[in-house]
Amino acid sequence: MHWYLVGVAAALWVLVAVSGVVAIRTGRVLPPWVGRRVLRPRLWGAGAIVMALGMAVPSLYPVAHSDMAIDAVFVVGTGLFLGGMACQMLAQRQGHDRTEPAA
Repeated sequence: MHWYLVGVAAALWVLVAVSGVVAIRTGRVLPPWVGRRVLRPRLWGAGAIVMALGMAVPSLYPVAHSDMAIDAVFVVGTGLFLGGMACQMLAQRQGHDRTEPAA
């Protein structure tokens, strides 16, 4: 296993989790360009923390010794990641966006 890749991935998990904690504690959404669209920062922060956990779960692959355990790690990690993304989507403003063309 390339440990430098694990270090980069762990830094990413920590950054996502920290942005979630900041959103829950202060109501500010990091990164700032996302904050303009977020109506419910606490829900967005909870989604970020769940998403970070979903990204961290696959690091358990080396301790999974059976195919069934590897499948379970994959399903749990993917479910947490998608659940966190769903929370973040629900926290954002729906409707017109500057990037969408006018109809």
